[in-house]
Amino acid sequence: MPIIDSKSELLHYLENLSNTTNLTIGIRINLSFLQTYPHESRFGLSPDNIMSHYHDYIKANGQVSVTTLHFFNEKGLNTGNEYWNVLEEVIRFYCRFKRINPQLTTLDIGGGMPFRSSLNDNIDLSLLVRQLISTIQNICLEEGVQEPDIITEFGKYTVAEATATIFK
Repeated sequence: MPIIDSKSELLHYLENLSNTTNLTIGIRINLSFLQTYPHESRFGLSPDNIMSHYHDYIKANGQVSVTTLHFFNEKGLNTGNEYWNVLEEVIRFYCRFKRINPQLTTLDIGGGMPFRSSLNDNIDLSLLVRQLISTIQNICLEEGVQEPDIITEFGKYTVAEATATIFK
């Protein structure tokens, strides 16, 4: 499934669809719209652009459906307030988008799962995952929207503990 990062990418897919092809896509939200997000990201679309592109190009097109909202927080998943503030804003947008696009079922939280980088790390991954899921559930309950399926790309987490440091 392609994850759309720009209007030109979306239009490319739409222009190259055959009459018999159905296309399921995801859209990446650019986190730069958040005042609390300290990074300028070149990936994704602003929430306003997602909504306008959905209305202008996707909603009336019977061949295309948006099932996934993706975001990538460059800071990674951590216990700091910044991550959780970003997550809350993204979930609230997910709920807003889900109300007008019932096909939306999935939230891709990107990568960023922490890993033990030293013997002194005491990362409680179970706690982080529980906090992530409960945050999403609570906001969706508050917003009256069915909670999404959650997918992630673990990135460095999946390979980090398979590495070794060799000292001479």
